[in-house]
Amino acid sequence: MKFKAAGIVVVFAAAAVASSIAAHAAEPVILAGQIAFRLADPGPFPTVSDRVRAVDARICDAISYENVGEPHMKVALHNGRWSVYIGNTYLVSVYPLDVKHYSGLSPKRIAALWASRLKRLFPLSEPLTKM
Repeated sequence: MKFKAAGIVVVFAAAAVASSIAAHAAEPVILAGQIAFRLADPGPFPTVSDRVRAVDARICDAISYENVGEPHMKVALHNGRWSVYIGNTYLVSVYPLDVKHYSGLSPKRIAALWASRLKRLFPLSEPLTKM
């Protein structure tokens, strides 16, 4: 009986760990069919998926309003967090679980990495009418 109970405890513990990992899994932000970066922290949103959707919406706005053929990316503080902009359009900020996902790189370094990847990918997403 003790062995059966121990087995059940192990199964529940494994399920709890899997649930915890899933709750903090990083989700990709896609641009031009490629992973630009991954987000691991929900930030001000209920879930990471909600945050990814919000970033995706900002990227779509940027494609409509900014020069994505020759993107001017910048990294700056936004509400006390290192963030990425294209031109004057705010795209995304770095949150604590993002830092953890990127193996403890500094928030500023992560924002610079994201900006670099976006700078490479934005021209590939340029609408055909502008090409």
